[in-house]
Amino acid sequence: MVQDKLKIISYSLFGYSGRNGNYWAYIPSMLRAHSLLFPDYKVVIYHDDSLFNMQYGKVLLQLDKEDFLDLNYMGSNNKLCESMLWRCKAIWDYPDAEVVFFRDLDSCPTYRERCANEEFRNSKFYVHGINDNKAHSIPLMGGMWGCKSKDFIKMTKYNSWKFFTSLWKNFDLSIHGTDQLFLGDFVLPKIHRNLLVCKDIKLKDFPEIDKDIKTKDKDFIPYIGAAGYARTAVIKYCNSKDTLFINKLKVIETEYGIDAITHNFCKKETAVNRNYLEKINNQFDNVIMDPGSILLSNDEDDFWSLLDEVSFSAKRLVEIGTARGISTTLLSEVCKEIWTFDIESYPIRYDIWKYFKIENKIYSYIVEKDGLELASIIYNFDFDTAFIDGNHIYEWIVRDIFLVQRCGRILFHDYHIESIRDAISKLIKREGGELTIKGKYAYWTNK
Repeated sequence: MVQDKLKIISYSLFGYSGRNGNYWAYIPSMLRAHSLLFPDYKVVIYHDDSLFNMQYGKVLLQLDKEDFLDLNYMGSNNKLCESMLWRCKAIWDYPDAEVVFFRDLDSCPTYRERCANEEFRNSKFYVHGINDNKAHSIPLMGGMWGCKSKDFIKMTKYNSWKFFTSLWKNFDLSIHGTDQLFLGDFVLPKIHRNLLVCKDIKLKDFPEIDKDIKTKDKDFIPYIGAAGYARTAVIKYCNSKDTLFINKLKVIETEYGIDAITHNFCKKETAVNRNYLEKINNQFDNVIMDPGSILLSNDEDDFWSLLDEVSFSAKRLVEIGTARGISTTLLSEVCKEIWTFDIESYPIRYDIWKYFKIENKIYSYIVEKDGLELASIIYNFDFDTAFIDGNHIYEWIVRDIFLVQRCGRILFHDYHIESIRDAISKLIKREGGELTIKGKYAYWTNK
């Protein structure tokens, strides 16, 4: 049996509010329509920190975990069109893909789009554009083009994403529309002889596609690439279909209190899951005030105030000093993964994590007291943020800082303790960077 080749539709997701934040409202309808129209295509999303702080981000993380889609974290970026171009990275991330298409999240997939994509996939051409609207005359529009990865790389000689990004150094990508100017200057001249632009799209039947949606196509979306159309109608229609993906998506949305119809999720999470310490206290017999737990209930306001001030989020965080797992629990709200290390085991930490249903994103390890085992693990470990709350002896703090400082972002607890302040001062004197302080918490960054 011949296995189907990988086919991809790639998106960029970024920003909390305004024009960019509105993209979040269209993700539920996009995912549903994609599952009916492109069941054999993989959704790939390149995203910034906002995914870790938006309510619907939890749904995407769960779908990624269960392999319904791929999430690729790109870090923080304030340039609109650079973020838009992130989706092009799929060319190099998935070089064996038969085809890769680049789309906007606020543009719902359509049956005509499927037909246009298949016409290109079965053609001799290497690059694809769509002009389904009379107002669209640019061959390569930022959210309506695609290519055959290997052929594109061979034809352009753009052999890596790093090289591709170096080409836009003279573009001000903070200005809307410059992504298309870049494509016109650096991609179109290289591929124009092998470019298929679909204008008059011929409808065909595809056995793997829901037949009813073909008749609904023009009712929902007037042309391919139309932004902001029919999200409620699309969701209602797709929810009537009894498919594995749509049923699974509805279950996950319900679990996180999301109503896709009323769009109650289009906001940054601020206090959705706060007051952890009160909940832990009530559920676990005042564990917060246990002498072995130095995180007091009045610390939490300072913790969230600091994290909100610095827009804190992490893809993979290393925590030194787990104890009862309370800080780990708080950090789980703003981290995709937490790898936490301690020299002692407290069984209650696992009960707390299970209670908050966060155990699937926490990796907990017990290491030897001499620090050599921890050093050997972290030495070759890839992480973007660290939290230090281990032994408060000066020499140990300096050692912990040395182990993690390469990530460029460290959160500290117990800044009021002299040994910790002295160790942080030594770090800043040696490496520079900025320090933000709130109560007992401090956050150092040199990025």
